[in-house]
Amino acid sequence: MASNSPRDISNAPLGKRKAEDASDFGQDFPSLDGEPSPKLLCESSCELSQQDTMEMSRLAELPPNTLLMEIKEIYEMAYELGIQEAQEFARAQHLAIFNNKKKKL
Repeated sequence: MASNSPRDISNAPLGKRKAEDASDFGQDFPSLDGEPSPKLLCESSCELSQQDTMEMSRLAELPPNTLLMEIKEIYEMAYELGIQEAQEFARAQHLAIFNNKKKKL
């Protein structure tokens, strides 16, 4: 069955996928009505710590290819953490740690 998307998305997890074209990564795409996409709500309502602003400044100064590599590393870490969490949850279920039934005395 053919998909309507211009690119086929592989079944690989995000950390294992390869970018098809890094030149379009991170560009702002217009919304359906042709207007630029609105800013995130968090930009105006979230308070950032000094460490957060320093990290944002560091990332803003990186060249595009280096920034892409940083993002790929973050995806890879998130993927690995997700696997570890799933393993721990499966272990907890196996050991009946999250058993909702009350034990009868």
